[in-house]
Amino acid sequence: MRTRIALMAIASLVATTSMALAQNDITSSRNGRLVYAAPQASMKLSPAHIGESQAATIYSNLAAAYPKGLFNSEIGTSVYGPGASGGRPQSVAATFTPSTSATAVAIKVAVQAFPSTQSTFVVSIYSDKGGVPGQALSATAATATSVFGNCCGIVTVRFKGVALTGGTPYWVVLGTSKSQTNSDVVWNQETVDQVDQTNIGFNDGNGWQLIPMTIGLAFGVFSQ
Repeated sequence: MRTRIALMAIASLVATTSMALAQNDITSSRNGRLVYAAPQASMKLSPAHIGESQAATIYSNLAAAYPKGLFNSEIGTSVYGPGASGGRPQSVAATFTPSTSATAVAIKVAVQAFPSTQSTFVVSIYSDKGGVPGQALSATAATATSVFGNCCGIVTVRFKGVALTGGTPYWVVLGTSKSQTNSDVVWNQETVDQVDQTNIGFNDGNGWQLIPMTIGLAFGVFSQ
């Protein structure tokens, strides 16, 4: 019930400030930050397995214990290059704080391509600087092949180890490289924390802007 209420609340927010797009019954907010796919009777929820042991988990809001899926494949935030957005790119960031010190070597993000059938993007770990992303500690290119509006897509990226300090905030950032001008992906929202406020960062080239939301973005950070 809590999932349904939270989803309806976000859907209502999108619907009141949106314009319809002619692909897969997708609705986009006017500021381009939120996208919502109309529920489909044939849509299956996200898979219930992420292939990582609990011992390897540094941080994750992918709902391994959630009975109907890891994340919400029908709503998310847009990440795009300047060609996809009419001249201005948008990067998106989600914060996490490891409980103990560990070395991160993999990130799993719930990401889908839109409107194309395939889009490249960049996944990075950033340090925190005053509550917003600071310096990039590692960055890896990835490709989304699942199309938004159809279930489902988890993309795994691996990189050289990044030492993380327990109790210290960090950021996972999704963006594009300079050559990825037409990339456009959707970062799906999680299904675990639906009452506790979290900050999502948006950067359109003019610095990071934080937006408080009660449903965060779906991802996990792993040590092996």
